[in-house]
This record gives sequence, structure tokens and C-alpha cells, in this order.
Amino acid sequence: MTHERALIAIFALSTLLLTVALVREARRRRGSVSDEALLFPFDISTFSAGALDRSIKIAKGSGATLLPAYLAVVSRRVSLDASLPRHAERAIPMLDRIEVEANRQGVRVDSSIESGRSLRHALARVIEARHPDQAIIAAAAAGQEGFSPEDIAWILDRVNCGVLVLKPPT
Repeated sequence: MTHERALIAIFALSTLLLTVALVREARRRRGSVSDEALLFPFDISTFSAGALDRSIKIAKGSGATLLPAYLAVVSRRVSLDASLPRHAERAIPMLDRIEVEANRQGVRVDSSIESGRSLRHALARVIEARHPDQAIIAAAAAGQEGFSPEDIAWILDRVNCGVLVLKPPT
């Protein structure tokens, strides 16, 4: 290798290393974006504004995408792939409000509606379809909305991702 080619190779390598360092520093300064996904499952009876607020804060802090998932329980007479206008009528305004609040705080959102024969079945289906890294579950306090202790035990036993259970203050 000639002296000139060696200098060109050193210059090219130096430029590449400097570029990598600048990109890393820029990502660090603006908060790096991760590929992590944080599931927030709910239906009308399990929705918790406090758990949602905490989910948004956790997603923002970790750079994760928030996956709010409305769980639609349908009877056996209805196909799981059928259009669900009654559920969509309830879910879409809730999902829209979640998306607006999350976006206002700089959190990416990927909402969905998942049907199932029960809350547990719908939750299992959304986890299978979305593969979240974590799930935040709103636990029911006495007389309040949220997942029951039995549902939470089932979730902890069967879900293959990190689970954070939030119980509102009583």
C-alpha cells in the first residue's frame, strides 16, 4: 500500500468514527428512541386514568412506543374477525384521547382493538399479536375499576413479557 492510500484509509476511518460519535451524542441529547413496546390493555370496566398517566410517563422515560389496546369481549355467536361497531363506538373515542395525550407528551402510540371471548382471551390475543416488552395492568381497588386479583394472577402466570401491576390508592 502506498503512503497516499494509507493516508486516505486513515482519513476515511477517522471520518467514519467521528460520524458515529456525533450520531450517538445527538441521540443521547434528544433521548434515544428504543424499539421497546409498552402494552396498556383496557376495556370500559378496567380503564384507569391513573394507570394510563403512569404508562405514558414510563413510555416517555424509556423511549418506548405505547400500545393502548381496547379489549372487546364478544359472544360465541360472533366471529372474532367480525366488524365490532358497538365496541368501536366505545373504543375509538378512548383510543383517540389516549393518543392525543401521549403525543402531547412526545410518546409514540400504536393503538388497537382486540376481540376475544373474555378479557383474558382478548389480552392473550393482543399479546400474541403485538409481542410487547412490558404490559401495564390496572388493578382494581375495592369498588373501583380495573383487573381483578384473579385476572392479575392469570396474567402473571401466562404472559411472556414484563408485567407492572398498578393499584390505585384507596
